[in-house]
Amino acid sequence: MAIYIASAAISLRLDENGIVKDARIALGAVAPTAIRCPKTKATLMTQKCTEDLIRSSAEAAARECSPINDVRATAAYRRRAVEHLVRRALRNFLEKI
Repeated sequence: MAIYIASAAISLRLDENGIVKDARIALGAVAPTAIRCPKTKATLMTQKCTEDLIRSSAEAAARECSPINDVRATAAYRRRAVEHLVRRALRNFLEKI
């Protein structure tokens, strides 16, 4: 059985100028059920993806989750994991376009 400490998935749609037209961010294992992140989406919308935007979006996702402490990880560790995962996912997306 695989038990995750945290997971993240993103989907972005950019216009021809690199402006975010649609964004979806989902997190797992950091709330009672998988969650979407509307506040993080709002951070991204109508913005050009820059390193500052990636950082602020990752931080927003970490604030938006509500992880627990358990034997696998602390809530603080899970928040840091979310921040890292969202930052990495956004960077990976931008590298592929």
